[in-house]
Amino acid sequence: MNLRKLLPVAGYKHWEYNMSKAFGITSAIVLVITAVLFAVALSGSNDSRRDSVFLSVVAASDSVISSEVPHYVGSEKCRMCHLDIYKSWKLSPHAHAMDVLNELQKTDSTCIRCHSTGTKKDGSRIGYVGCEACHGPGSAYRKMRVMKDRALATQKGLIIPVQSNCTQCHNDECPSFTTFNYDSSVKVGTHVMPSEDETAK
Repeated sequence: MNLRKLLPVAGYKHWEYNMSKAFGITSAIVLVITAVLFAVALSGSNDSRRDSVFLSVVAASDSVISSEVPHYVGSEKCRMCHLDIYKSWKLSPHAHAMDVLNELQKTDSTCIRCHSTGTKKDGSRIGYVGCEACHGPGSAYRKMRVMKDRALATQKGLIIPVQSNCTQCHNDECPSFTTFNYDSSVKVGTHVMPSEDETAK
């Protein structure tokens, strides 16, 4: 089974990321068990030392467990801080990508993966190619304090798209594909580009 054909483009990347999170949670459980064993091993030691070791390991495991698994939130959440970009995206073909599909294609996973963004936490599908189709699920990076720090935002799942991101959908696997020129399309096919000052942040 080729998961790249079944999942939205950004969704495939975060499926891999989410799987790694699952292993992270397993590691956290191991840490908790280790903390308990430390406490037992240090049972004859000074109480404060034993408690300090135990609490340190539990805190580390809690940090892993509480890490948010990114999910899609919809472009409307981006609009609050990126209004000009949002308005220009609304006029682009991406904002109406599902409209060009017929009823049969709208149930075909090979079509849906590139003509929609993904599925929200509540299970509802985002029926357009929105911000997160290119930038990845935004629940973990959409907050202003995170977005102001590019390194932190990318750490939390923000994707800075390049040509290879676009050609995962704009390719000859699509029955209606004709040609795709990245340099010209990126200027008119998505949204107005942020200023150099914004991208440098």
